[in-house]
Amino acid sequence: MCSSDLELVRRFDYNDPELELKVSHHGIVVMGGTKEKLMDLLTDLGFVEIQYITEFLGVYPYFATPLELLYNLMGCYLEPSIPSFLDTKNHQQFIQRTKKRIHFILQRWIEHYPSQFFDNDEAKKQLQFFLEQIEDTPAKNKLLIVFQKSILSQKTKFDFLTPRIMPEKGKSPLFMKSVDVLDRKS
Repeated sequence: MCSSDLELVRRFDYNDPELELKVSHHGIVVMGGTKEKLMDLLTDLGFVEIQYITEFLGVYPYFATPLELLYNLMGCYLEPSIPSFLDTKNHQQFIQRTKKRIHFILQRWIEHYPSQFFDNDEAKKQLQFFLEQIEDTPAKNKLLIVFQKSILSQKTKFDFLTPRIMPEKGKSPLFMKSVDVLDRKS
């Protein structure tokens, strides 16, 4: 990583009391934290553990709603919080890297967890609105295609099948005749 890349990295505090991090042979593992810190870490350019993004997207429904996450991502995308230590010549590069990370997060979310939007029309509308706000790039086009394929084109699926009431055997037209009679007609 060159020195200009180091200047672009947003710093997070490994000793933050609102985050519990553990160092393992696989890298930094997030063990827990406040909702705000966990969401901030998701878009923090200084935290490069890609596995965290996938894990976060799988577990955030336990402490937040899809709309909360969408609003957080929209805020970071539309008005990125540029670190105060970053000089003005690197602002644009920081903004572009933040947007690229959010594209990645959205791609993972839509591809791996589309069911989080199936029964939530408001979140689905907000996601579509957000995708329309993204700058016209190949990344936007890819996101729109995945959104169409994974979310909009999905038919309603049921978690549980309803029990069926089976008619009595004697009332079905097939059971009104004997098997021998049915066999002769074929």
